[in-house]
Amino acid sequence: MMKNEVTPLLFVFVVTFLTIDGKAIQIDRHEEQSTNKLIQNNEEFLTTLINYRHRFEHSHNINALRWVFQQQNNPEELYCKMCHVLLPIIRLLIEANQTEFIETVALQVCYDFKILLDVCRGSVLEYKDVIIQVISLTDYNDKALCSLALHCNRESDYPALNWTIPIPDSKPSPLPPRPPSPESPTLEILHLADIHVDFQYKPGSNADCLEPMCCRKGTPLPGRPSAGFWGTSGHCDLPYWTAQTILNYAANTEKIDFIYYTGDTPPHNIWNQSRADQLYSINTINHLLAKTFPDKMIYSTIGNHEAAPCNLFPTPNIRSDNISWLYQSLADSWINTLGLPNTTRETILRGGFYTTIVRPGLRIISLNTNYYASDNYWLFINATDPLNQLEWLIQWLQYAETHGEKVHIIAHHPPRTCLAAFGWNFNRIINRFENTISGQFYGHTHRDELNIFYDEHDHQRPISIAYLAPSLTTAVSLNPGYRLYTMDGEYSSSSYWILDHRTVIMNLTATNFYNRTVMQNEYSVRDAYQMDNLFPVDWDNFIKRLEMDIDGPLMGTVYKHYTKSYADGSHCDHVCRRALICTFKTILIIPILFASLLTFPRYTEQDDDNMLQKYFSFKQDLLSVMTFNIRVDILEHDPENNFTKRIHRLTQTIGKWQPTILCVQEPLTNQFQHWLSYLPSYYRSIGSPNSSSDFDFQVAILYNSQILKLLDQDYLWLSKTPRTVGSKDWNSHAVRTLNVARFHLISDESINLLVFNTHLDAKSEQARQEQAKIIRSTINEWQRKYPTDVVLLLGDFNSIPQQTTYNILTSSEFLYDTWTVCKTHSFTCTSNTFSSTFHGWLGSIINTYGLQLLQTLGYTYHSLGVILPHGFPRNISSFIDVLKKLIRYSRQINLSTMIDTWSSHRFHVDWILYQNSFDRTQRLQPKLISNRIWGSFSPPSCTEANVAAQTPIPVYEAMICLKNCTSSTYPSGGLSTAMTTTDCQTNVIIQSWAGERYDTLNLPLTTSIMIGYQSSAWMTGLYIRAASGAWSIVNRLNLGLRPDGYINTSPV
Repeated sequence: MMKNEVTPLLFVFVVTFLTIDGKAIQIDRHEEQSTNKLIQNNEEFLTTLINYRHRFEHSHNINALRWVFQQQNNPEELYCKMCHVLLPIIRLLIEANQTEFIETVALQVCYDFKILLDVCRGSVLEYKDVIIQVISLTDYNDKALCSLALHCNRESDYPALNWTIPIPDSKPSPLPPRPPSPESPTLEILHLADIHVDFQYKPGSNADCLEPMCCRKGTPLPGRPSAGFWGTSGHCDLPYWTAQTILNYAANTEKIDFIYYTGDTPPHNIWNQSRADQLYSINTINHLLAKTFPDKMIYSTIGNHEAAPCNLFPTPNIRSDNISWLYQSLADSWINTLGLPNTTRETILRGGFYTTIVRPGLRIISLNTNYYASDNYWLFINATDPLNQLEWLIQWLQYAETHGEKVHIIAHHPPRTCLAAFGWNFNRIINRFENTISGQFYGHTHRDELNIFYDEHDHQRPISIAYLAPSLTTAVSLNPGYRLYTMDGEYSSSSYWILDHRTVIMNLTATNFYNRTVMQNEYSVRDAYQMDNLFPVDWDNFIKRLEMDIDGPLMGTVYKHYTKSYADGSHCDHVCRRALICTFKTILIIPILFASLLTFPRYTEQDDDNMLQKYFSFKQDLLSVMTFNIRVDILEHDPENNFTKRIHRLTQTIGKWQPTILCVQEPLTNQFQHWLSYLPSYYRSIGSPNSSSDFDFQVAILYNSQILKLLDQDYLWLSKTPRTVGSKDWNSHAVRTLNVARFHLISDESINLLVFNTHLDAKSEQARQEQAKIIRSTINEWQRKYPTDVVLLLGDFNSIPQQTTYNILTSSEFLYDTWTVCKTHSFTCTSNTFSSTFHGWLGSIINTYGLQLLQTLGYTYHSLGVILPHGFPRNISSFIDVLKKLIRYSRQINLSTMIDTWSSHRFHVDWILYQNSFDRTQRLQPKLISNRIWGSFSPPSCTEANVAAQTPIPVYEAMICLKNCTSSTYPSGGLSTAMTTTDCQTNVIIQSWAGERYDTLNLPLTTSIMIGYQSSAWMTGLYIRAASGAWSIVNRLNLGLRPDGYINTSPV
């Protein structure tokens, strides 16, 4: 694999896009003739195509893309956007039977844009037929295709991309490996990976070319590097003579019992390869291996570069193409040349995978993981376990378990680089057969890596290790190398686990300088990392050591080995090191549940029910947190959405989700106290301890006192003087605060939480940024004070992700965004497809692309501190003022950032951010995140069917006793108002929904009762035409005896 190799599918998309966009600017004679022909053949097609042309007619994409290609930059940031735009166009061309037009125009663009002509032309000719056929045959829609090809969206969002295979039950009790006795025999395994021999390597040629692969031709410019005789650590593959020399060195100096070769033999010139080229590379290297190691068994796997075209392995349902030519050659070469038993031929011919016995009690299973790699475009037609290879794997693992065998799995692609569905199923298989699988060995990345697998139920227990061996090739920026494993040896009770490993490299710089091979033992892992053993628990402890001192020398050494000593630790900063640790781990540790309810979510009952069903399926052992801007109770411009109406839905939402921690923003003191009376009594609240203003609880923290115990708390004003009550600075429109609380779990006092709740300024961008800096500094202080505590920051930040305020809090991985983490861990975390936020009175239009674009513009200007009106300007002068503002700040707008914001559909101003404990002993993992926007509440829709069915009225309140409550049997939590429907009035003027309820209370005979109801709803619609305020109805019922001996009847 080469990280910057040409992506042919993208290239076809790019050239098609350039063509269509370019036609809106200039059409030459040849293209005009092609277009005229198209017009005559399919008028309907032309009409649709014209719509696409006009869509881009005045765009700057053509010039931007031309510049990108001319600068030879990688345009990855445009790929997903182009994919969504171009796929419909390509489909139209295919439906109009105009596929020749795609090739003609694509080749013309190669010349017009001078896009590495050989690479461009070769890629088009090599891949266009497959791409056209895949798009023609696939059942996936455009969005799913882009998701598969470019990871534009989570694969789990598309049911067609998710599949599960059955796994046998009755998992035996785990038996973690134990160190063998010192006198036990051992075996030595040589692991070769990614040889990538370039038979056209030319010493002295240009090593710094513009093509994806260099060192083959051309003369370097003055001062630029040339290809070394023994190889070049750049975008070059390995000369044949260097591979031969390294293999001879291993054969003559190493004790080797058998060999694993995890594939990728041909070079990286994927735009110019044929089947004959691939077979020549494979057969030549296999004969070299057999000649160099004549008495050793060599167990191989298939790499993605063995196919022609590269990466493309047709599945059995493809009738127009097959890959039997490769499997036939591999079967002959692996069996006749490398020595595999003939019993492996059947499955090699079927799909390039096999199993056989290596030693008594040790079975090897070689998988063809190319059938699970997203670069294999044939999977876009059907990605569900092609060839039933995983089913076959399970059968053999079950056989091995039954017969007491241990298993080594070898393959080219490590599971974390494959399609998510494969990774998820494969992880389940590793979990089920953890006692049987004693080793996993992969290649593909060219780097020295490992992956740890964890128990799918007890996420703290490591169960398996996957070793990713360093490559023999130098691509990209690496020294050549190989790996030797010392394994628990051949005896009756052997575990066949790896006990140690050693990496050997060629020092390429010294070898070229002295013109003689300089081989060196790079490191032995147990000595270098001070590890007693290499079992899963030992590797997990090693990762924890790295996390405790991520910027220390040990992590620097790991990075040096990662590059095979081509670069030292100084080339990997804090962010780089954290990312590297993440690649070593497949599952995080302590799961935590996040349910984020945003300001006025657009409430979809069915969607919410679906999320709740998932939520409660795994909520029992998890912690849930929620952030909710409930909006201040002030004069409502929309009487349908005032607080007296919202309070019922707020209470209902909290009751449904039952968050352990609830952070709310904007409530006034009286408003908040009113709402608290509706919530379950186990909720305790934390607000400002020092202020008597109405804004005491503007960033309140509520917590479930049955689950959490409050240990400490604090309250700051986000200003230059944080301890000054009511202070504000930096032109902040309102007083902004930070509420801090520290908890521990009652059930486990070792787990401590630092919770921060805030609400940043709505108007001043300077204020938001300075307030964010104070928050970051405050979190730092608390972390240093309590290094074992995990951190949660929730609130309304009045800024969308990727803007400066967001970056202040998330840069250098200071805090993680639960939304982003959840989206990137889609098989361990569930999330909804949230669109956008901010009051949402517009209803469903909030989800349209047009309004999203307007929101993007609004938020972008918002981040620059531009105060725009909340409504449309009502007169010309106001409109001109707004226009002047837009023009004045337009030069500060980053167009690329705007496009990214729009395409990501992330308009959240409410976030949940988190960080693991400072000492890394406690970790968090998002499990579910739900975001909602509420729009206007529609009036109740009641029908006679509701009456017949006795449907409950969707009102969840309680009639609260305010005074002298102990003189009766009135319940302490209030009297429920829930009732079933008895009457419906659908008249558009009245629109009422009525019900009945019967409760019995014991009251003193002489009691005088007052029953009251207060509201501010419908004020503008009342007969008295009041503009604001509240109204109430109070009824008095006197149960005392009248002089005539009767009790008063109910009031009228």
